[in-house]
Amino acid sequence: MAQAARWIRLGLVEPLELHAAYSGLAAAQPADGAPLLLWAQSKSHLCLGQSQGRGELDPSVSVPVVRRPLGGGLVWVDESQYVFVVIAPKRLAPGRPARWFSWALAPAVATYRQFGLPAYLNEQDIWLHGRKIAGSGAATIGDCAVVASSFLLKFPAGRFADSVAAPSHEFREWLREGLALAMTEWAE
Repeated sequence: MAQAARWIRLGLVEPLELHAAYSGLAAAQPADGAPLLLWAQSKSHLCLGQSQGRGELDPSVSVPVVRRPLGGGLVWVDESQYVFVVIAPKRLAPGRPARWFSWALAPAVATYRQFGLPAYLNEQDIWLHGRKIAGSGAATIGDCAVVASSFLLKFPAGRFADSVAAPSHEFREWLREGLALAMTEWAE
């Protein structure tokens, strides 16, 4: 039986506010609480996964950098994305964390399909026409399973590539080309 969730819309927020909001809500949520869905846009920033360090970044990065409490790799977050975070008591989540992605991201995949876009889940990411359109990260915070992703309206592949630590100019060009081939966006 489905349980009603509470929708919380933050609007456009600062990078630290975004990550503090879902972290704080999850930490404060009781084990018998209702699921929450946080919806927001954030000002531009780079977001490191919980086990990553600044060594992942080019020293000349000009946007704020935040380390999130969720797993996953380095991501670019900005106003051209609608970030959503599923925060649910672990009792409602399907067992092991590896199974949380299909459970929490199914509504996002269904949304793409309602717009005529044949999106599908590929492990913990959402793909469209053989290219990644959304990544995700997950963690246990307090008594909650937390899964975050976004609807990627536009992706600044060049800015992202310029932000990643690169051993050479050739590597950075290879990264730009690879991102253009491997990623897609809603606008496309």
